[in-house]
Amino acid sequence: MTIFTTTVTATVATDLPTTFRHLTGMDVPAVFRGAGPLPAVTAVRQQTGDWDAVGQTRTIVLSDHSTACETLDNYQFPHTFGYTVTGYTSVLRLLVTKGVATWHCTSTPNGTLISWQYAYHARSVLAVPLLWLLMVLFWKKYMRAAVNILQIQLHSAPTQSK
Repeated sequence: MTIFTTTVTATVATDLPTTFRHLTGMDVPAVFRGAGPLPAVTAVRQQTGDWDAVGQTRTIVLSDHSTACETLDNYQFPHTFGYTVTGYTSVLRLLVTKGVATWHCTSTPNGTLISWQYAYHARSVLAVPLLWLLMVLFWKKYMRAAVNILQIQLHSAPTQSK
């Protein structure tokens, strides 16, 4: 099936461990505020653990009252983590079978490079045109807005020792 992938990057002045801990422990509703028709995250429920071990799950609640389940399926401190999103209750359930998010952190001379990739797996060929439109018009803006918020938060984060 067709997969639509989008990636955003940002550089922050914080060290690699600090950045990674902030990303895995982020206040999800404070970061994902919505964009256009894409709803904001309003709550995280039923989270198992601190989002630091493969197999942990959580339910994301959105401002349109829909939900989705995230399952952490990759965690390699302090470089990468990833999760699969399934069980959409919004109209998105008609377009995709799942979303796959991967975050990478790379040490740079001036801090850390953050790379966030998100891939939607189209439910059918009929969903492809609408999903493409969603990705082009709104999803990358949604991702960019979230990463911008993370940059601001990390700008004031204390740096930990490496």
